[in-house]
Amino acid sequence: MSKTASELQKKLDKLKGNAKTEIVTKKNNEVQAGTQLLPLYFIGKQFQHAKHSKDMNQRFNFIYDGQLLWRYHPQGYYKPDGEAYFRAIGQELLSDSSKRIYINESLYYTQNDRQLLEGQMMNPPSNLINVRKSL
Repeated sequence: MSKTASELQKKLDKLKGNAKTEIVTKKNNEVQAGTQLLPLYFIGKQFQHAKHSKDMNQRFNFIYDGQLLWRYHPQGYYKPDGEAYFRAIGQELLSDSSKRIYINESLYYTQNDRQLLEGQMMNPPSNLINVRKSL
C-alpha cells in the first residue's frame, strides 16, 4: 500500500465512525468512563461473519477469481492485494474482539460471495478507453 500509516489510521478511524459508546466501569470503588467499540458484528458472543463480510464488501469492492482476491482501486483498476487488505482492515474493524478464525470465516464468505463465474470479465473490454471525465 502506498499510503502512509497516518493516512491509513485516519481512514480506519473514519470507518469505525460512530460505533463508539461510553462505558462506565468501577475499579477500586472509583467510577471510570471510557470508550469502547460496540459489538457491531456480534449477537451475544456469537460472531456474525456474514454481516462483517457484507460490510467489507459494501465499503470496498472485492472480486475473487478462484486464486486471488482482488480489490478495486479508486483510480479505476483491480489490484491483487485484496486478501492482505481485507485482513488488515477487518482486523482494525474488529479491534479488541478480533480472532484469526473470525477474519478467516469472513474472508471465506467474501471469496464465495464475490466469486467470478466462468465467462464474467473483471476489467472492462480492452477496446474501450477509460477516461476520467469522459469525452
